[in-house]
Amino acid sequence: MIIHSLFEQVDFRGKTVTAFATSGSTPLKDTLATMTNLVKNAGGTLVED
Repeated sequence: MIIHSLFEQVDFRGKTVTAFATSGSTPLKDTLATMTNLVKNAGGTLVED
């Protein structure tokens, strides 16, 4: 997935990420869990509210 490549290549340390997603096949709750892990592993913080 393209979003995985983004978080592998960009340094998000000290950054706050606000997720925006649409869903055609994957439940959004699964997307949020994936985004949380990607942002955390890239050193950023995900806004969850």
